Amino acid sequence: MSTGRIILLIVGILFLGLSELEINIEEVRDSLALPETLTRIAVFSVTLFLLWIITHLAALKGNGRKGIIMAFSNGFPFCLSNFWISPLLAVIFIVLGGKGTSGQIITFVLASVILVGTNVLGIRQTQEAFKFAQASNVIPVQQVPVQTTPILVYFYVFSLTPPTAISAGYIIAGASLIIVSGFLLGRRQADLDEMG
Repeated sequence: MSTGRIILLIVGILFLGLSELEINIEEVRDSLALPETLTRIAVFSVTLFLLWIITHLAALKGNGRKGIIMAFSNGFPFCLSNFWISPLLAVIFIVLGGKGTSGQIITFVLASVILVGTNVLGIRQTQEAFKFAQASNVIPVQQVPVQTTPILVYFYVFSLTPPTAISAGYIIAGASLIIVSGFLLGRRQADLDEMG
């Protein structure tokens, strides 16, 4: 039953929320002034883009699992969109107020272009995935990368304070449940495709 798998996903997302990992705008703004953070942002963004290309090509070549692979692939543009909203919010009022540095202006323009591009791409590919798989499977599988990449943003991109033991437990449990539910939903769709 896909209901149980979706409940696993919801519980996983709930656990990530309970971990209390958060990044405030001041931390993002301060981090954007550091060259090492900019390097990590570039590596993170390029990696997500490459993962999207690889999984999208795999989806195009896939037969029975095309819709689910495309759904997973589709999560990466939304991961980029979710990430780049933070740098945009960190600099938007400064830039629009006419007080932005050249780096802040570049960040504003880059974030704006990425946000529009990734959302258009994500919506388009979601519609494509619906042609090959049920929406009840596409959306949860798409959420696997969307819900797990914020952990990398927190620890890798912005290198923020390590969590408490309780928070770490929630992170591990939440990420595990999300990955398992995505895998189970993907298998269910493959089974449906084989029966059809």
